Amino acid sequence: MSRLLHLPDWLCGVIIIGGFVLIAVAGLPVFKRLTAGRLHLTEDMNNDIVFFAEAIAVFYSLTVGLIAVGVWSNYSSVSDIVSSDAANIASMYRDVSGYPELIRTDLQGQIRGYTEFIIDQAWPAQ
Repeated sequence: MSRLLHLPDWLCGVIIIGGFVLIAVAGLPVFKRLTAGRLHLTEDMNNDIVFFAEAIAVFYSLTVGLIAVGVWSNYSSVSDIVSSDAANIASMYRDVSGYPELIRTDLQGQIRGYTEFIIDQAWPAQ
């Protein structure tokens, strides 16, 4: 199972989705064979089943739509925060360039160190 974690995302997705599709396709004939004689389905029952399936599909689509809106909202707010942080770092780096040489070199090195820490360690840890 841990080998799946080291596969590329697209391949892992194909394996997982393909596995579920294979189980569904193989399970349908088995389920029909086991239940066909026991359930005695009629046309009226089929209409009721279709009604409930459509209702479930509507609620599912609403849920997926609301989740998509929430994800987009989070992405947008994170993008704004990252842009603001990058602009603040660039502005600070430019402001420090007006300081005397000894202080300027030290402060620019600290700003570079902070930026490298954010990019290399803090961001991937999230």
